[in-house]
Amino acid sequence: VFLAATLGIGANSLFAICQWMGWEPVISLTPRPSGLFLNANILAEAASIVFTGVLCTSAPRQWKATASAAIVCLPALLLPMHRGSMIALGIAGTIWLISNPFRGRKLWIRRGATVLLVSIGILLSFWTASKGNGALGSVEERFTIWHSAFDGLTWFGHGAGSFRGLFAIYAAPYTDTLNLSALHAHNDLLELAFNYGIFAALPVLGGALILYRT
Repeated sequence: VFLAATLGIGANSLFAICQWMGWEPVISLTPRPSGLFLNANILAEAASIVFTGVLCTSAPRQWKATASAAIVCLPALLLPMHRGSMIALGIAGTIWLISNPFRGRKLWIRRGATVLLVSIGILLSFWTASKGNGALGSVEERFTIWHSAFDGLTWFGHGAGSFRGLFAIYAAPYTDTLNLSALHAHNDLLELAFNYGIFAALPVLGGALILYRT
């Protein structure tokens, strides 16, 4: 299933390359390459999920299929410059490396190449951000949103969907709310606590504890 899904990601990689080169064969809602997904972030997320699935389900003898999937998914993963997807893939790749003991030089080379590609992707993302494409600005915006949401935390919350309505009140000391508005906190745990109270976050923390213990 995951290998078949790489065909779809491969088609999107071709469109992403075209968009990166300046040709827009399809509508895109973001200035960065988005393939057929309209949104660059969603393209990168889909590519990272598919590649992670291939990585986790393929046997060591299927390294050619894994390498081919990496090549196919790479443009869709890197060209959108979505840091979250790259970091998620880095985490999955690290777990894969830890859970699979090294066997022989060839396997060492393959896994070393995987780490190298992921590292290059993350470094390339932050290098592009430093060139002023707005990526660093989005990081600053996230910290502002999180700071505002944290200031608005109460024991029993403000009500369902209240974050988008109250954000401007808590963000006013930190930013111009005419230029920055947030429908969501971009942090599920923080938004859950803001809307429904700090106690509402306890089941999520309990689930994390169960995952840790297993």
